[in-house]
Amino acid sequence: MACPHRAIIIVTGDVPGTSSSIAKERFEVSCDLEDAHGGPHRNEEHSEHWEDRGGPVTHVVRSDAG
Repeated sequence: MACPHRAIIIVTGDVPGTSSSIAKERFEVSCDLEDAHGGPHRNEEHSEHWEDRGGPVTHVVRSDAG
């Protein structure tokens, strides 16, 4: 049985000339691992990994810098 956990990945970028960031992209991924696996969740297609934060969907913010 597949792991039911998902993540919403929000990719941010800096706004030139300010100290602000803005969301540039948003997408949802599912964990590719088996249910009840150990360690972080992973999605190989998007090269994403995330820690469970107590619910079925976790929001993850990533900067496009570096």
